[in-house]
Amino acid sequence: MMAPSLLSFSDSEMEICGYIWFEDRSIVDEATEASWELLRIGIIPSFRNRSMGSALLQKGLEFLSQQRHYRTTIDPGSAASRSSADTGHLRESTTECDRILLEVAETNSAARKLYESFGFNVIHRRKNYYADSDALIMERPGGNVQ
Repeated sequence: MMAPSLLSFSDSEMEICGYIWFEDRSIVDEATEASWELLRIGIIPSFRNRSMGSALLQKGLEFLSQQRHYRTTIDPGSAASRSSADTGHLRESTTECDRILLEVAETNSAARKLYESFGFNVIHRRKNYYADSDALIMERPGGNVQ
């Protein structure tokens, strides 16, 4: 499992504008797929409504597209050539991110619009998760950056 990744974002004058935090979820998914979760994204109030959220999410997705996950699988080989003690050979491979997940309040229309513009789709709803809203679980394929 890779460590969580926190990226900060600066404007042209190198002033911090915001941050984005992803976590590698592959270990939770039992390494059946390489997935990341967007845990937090934040823009400093004085930089809001200037497309900084979009730029930050774009940079975050570019970062994820460069990450590689290492998987170890068992290659069972030929059943005829194996003895009862032989379990096959371990094989390691690398793969790109399969999917990216996030959670957002249904009432947060600005965030939902941003995520949808980057190809995220609702895959699950958590009823009454927040005091005033359901939580929506959104997903998009990994790999290609929009």
